[in-house]
Amino acid sequence: GGDDIEGIERETPNKDKIYTFIDDIDGTRVEVTQQKLPDAFKTDRQSKLAELAKSSYMSNIVQVDDITVYHGLNDESGIQSLVFIKNELLVFVKADKKIIDDAVVGFVLDLQ
Repeated sequence: GGDDIEGIERETPNKDKIYTFIDDIDGTRVEVTQQKLPDAFKTDRQSKLAELAKSSYMSNIVQVDDITVYHGLNDESGIQSLVFIKNELLVFVKADKKIIDDAVVGFVLDLQ
């Protein structure tokens, strides 16, 4: 239907594909970016993810089964960011406003 929004595919300098698409979580518009898990993450993914989250001011954690989702709200812009690893992909989500944890859980579980 008319609601289908095409995703955009780009490449990183080392030729990894980055895929970005628009979705919504609980009625809030979100931009989702997925990329193949960088090599640096393959050995110690949890601590690398934690470092990345910390450097991006994502200090809140939601646990979804075996997936750790880090998220944080930018007080100035009101934009909420999330980062997690699923299906060997590094996933970033940018939301226009704060999303409740329950909605985050549903989104992470549904994401293919």
